[in-house]
Amino acid sequence: RSVRIGSGNRALLTWAASRVARYIANASYTYEFWVRAGVHADRVTGIPNAISEAVEPPLSVRTVFPLPTDTAAVLACVGNLAEGKGHRFLLEGFSQLLQRSPRTTLLIVGDGPLRGEIEAYARAIGIRAHVVFTGYDTRTAAIIAGCDGLVLPSETETFGRVLLEAMRARVPIVATRVGGIPEVVHDNVHALLVPYGDRGALAAGG
Repeated sequence: RSVRIGSGNRALLTWAASRVARYIANASYTYEFWVRAGVHADRVTGIPNAISEAVEPPLSVRTVFPLPTDTAAVLACVGNLAEGKGHRFLLEGFSQLLQRSPRTTLLIVGDGPLRGEIEAYARAIGIRAHVVFTGYDTRTAAIIAGCDGLVLPSETETFGRVLLEAMRARVPIVATRVGGIPEVVHDNVHALLVPYGDRGALAAGG
């Protein structure tokens, strides 16, 4: 499920080459990446991620989290606050969105090594009052179901399980056209897909 291949992963790949009978890739993108990296194609089976069909009752995000009192719409971004997840790009696009929809609030759900940096950046570009950092939360599916839209702004992504949770809850999606995302959602069918780095397109999609 990862496409990070630093020196540690290369060493592990070499060690596993003669010991692992079967690798499971969660998307064609992941499959192709690891075959190019040296895993024998006949040892890799593609099995996409899946979730239960049972719909999560939506969480009342407007009462659970400290949203601004004049909030008219709530967007959610769910995931680790780490490299490759696109949070800085997200904040820049959201800043543009606020120019036409100033009563929108962004929920950033999750935690990680870049949280302090991301919070500081939201403050630096003047939108901190419109962004709520929830921290790690096990209720991600219910949070997504309680929001007006999901944004997945990743720079790299092998699958994006939150996309399934948003589709199940019939929540509109804006995501980047990277990695395995286009395998999970089709542009203008299940989601609006935008190029990573195009802040205007991200803002327009939101």
